[in-house]
This record gives sequence, structure tokens and C-alpha cells, in this order.
Amino acid sequence: MKKVTQLVIPILAIVVVCSSAYAQFSKSGDAISYRKAAMHLIGVHFTRLAGMVKGEVPFDKAAFSKNAAVVKTLSELPWEAFVTVGSDKGDTTMKPSVLKEKDKFMAAAESFKAQAKKLSETADAGDTNAVKTQFGESVNACKGCHSVFRK
Repeated sequence: MKKVTQLVIPILAIVVVCSSAYAQFSKSGDAISYRKAAMHLIGVHFTRLAGMVKGEVPFDKAAFSKNAAVVKTLSELPWEAFVTVGSDKGDTTMKPSVLKEKDKFMAAAESFKAQAKKLSETADAGDTNAVKTQFGESVNACKGCHSVFRK
């Protein structure tokens, strides 16, 4: 009986978490709010990184690595909230083309996620010049999506 309980509880937890995530985007307004929050946080952490890259604040390898790791984690979050039907209407700067060209949009999202991962890995390695180069690549991946899919 104890083994059954140990198996059932984690399965129930997964079902509850997955159900609430699905319900979270059953309304387009919820999807818009979620992705705005995620993108805002990505922006906050990119701004911290940019200050160090531009020399506006002293370059702190530990702080850079920490913020790059946060960007990497956040880069995984918002994408399903962009492809929720109806989420191109309302208080959003998302172009309707996101829904019409979902595969192209998701490819751009994957590119950003890959660049964010590389940024975090590069930051952990500690080569300041490589970090600055990879930061530029990450920013370009981010801008690439904005220039095509944002109003």
C-alpha cells in the first residue's frame, strides 16, 4: 500500500499542475497577462546585463552569470501564451501574424531560447569578451522576433 501511495501522490500532483497550466490560458486575457509578465522580467534582467556589457556599471561575473541564468529560465516560459487563440486581440502589441505563422514564430522562439542558454553557459565559463559577444547574439535573437511579430 505504501508503494502505491508513493506512486499515486506524484502522479496526482503532476495532473493538478498540468490542469492548472491549461486552465491558465483558457482565456486570452490570461495568456496576454502571463506573457507580458514573463517578457517584463526578461527585460529587467537583460537591462542588468546590458549595463555591464556597455560599461555603465562595473562588470561583475557572478551577477552577470546569475542574471543570465534567470534569462535562460524565463526564456522557456511565455511561448504557449502567444499562440492562445484570441490573444492577438486586446491589450497587446502582438501581431496577428503570430497565430497565422505559428511555426515561424515558434522557430524564432526556439532561436531565442538557444541563445539565452548559450549566454548562460558563456557567463558561467567566465570569458568576458565571449560573454559580450554572446550577449549581442542573444539580443539579436530577441529583436529578431520583435521586429517581425510585434506591433
